[in-house]
Amino acid sequence: LKLFPVPDHRTLTLYAMVAMRAGLLLAAVCLVAAQDCEDSTLLQKNLKHVELAKHKKLVPAFMAMAGLQIAQMTLSATTQAVEKAATAVGEQLKTVEVGQVEKVESALGTLFGAMQTELEAGVGQVKDGLGMQGGMEDAVNQLEASMGTATNVISTLKSSCTSQSAAGSCAAASAEMSKDLPAAFKEFLQTASDDLSNIVFPWEKDTVTSYSTSEMPKTVGMVEGMCKQVADVIDLAGTKLAPAAAPAAPPAPPAPAA
Repeated sequence: LKLFPVPDHRTLTLYAMVAMRAGLLLAAVCLVAAQDCEDSTLLQKNLKHVELAKHKKLVPAFMAMAGLQIAQMTLSATTQAVEKAATAVGEQLKTVEVGQVEKVESALGTLFGAMQTELEAGVGQVKDGLGMQGGMEDAVNQLEASMGTATNVISTLKSSCTSQSAAGSCAAASAEMSKDLPAAFKEFLQTASDDLSNIVFPWEKDTVTSYSTSEMPKTVGMVEGMCKQVADVIDLAGTKLAPAAAPAAPPAPPAPAA
């Protein structure tokens, strides 16, 4: 009695095909389930990033870097305007005679006034731009501090570069300008970089930091170049502030013959 008959070749082939189809069906179900799980995870991550951005007002790295570029262009225009004023004053001083104190002081007053006006305008524009983006409060405060340093430097130059000033005081004030102004604006740029890295998406922080670091020497160099040009004009003015040489005394009359 054959309770379990041995299947023939065709039956075995049929069983194998059914088993294969069942396996493929099971694999497909597992693959779809895995894909759904992955899509769900990605969706959750994206929703998390969107929610994070909404609460912290995060921005993409390209927007942060664009903002930094605008600040650089504004500072560049500002330093160029001061350099243009310095060039004009330098040309004017070349025509001034040594000892013509009023003309020298007037020319320097024009230069120092242009510095104050141009820096205030440029800093004001950068400040307005920073104020449009939340999370840049530290940068705004540091920018105001940098402008405060600039105002103090210019005030010192005005009081030190006159005919009544102590000898060497103008040169000392010029040296302080060349040291303090670049340092002040470098501090602002570093603070701005820190603020920007905190308002971009976390995975783009390194991109913003690297960009800021690479651009900082260029921007600080603009301020250094401006200071050098102003310092050269101050040096020229110093040579003109010296009192004019007294006219030579007339020759003594010849001694009477004995």
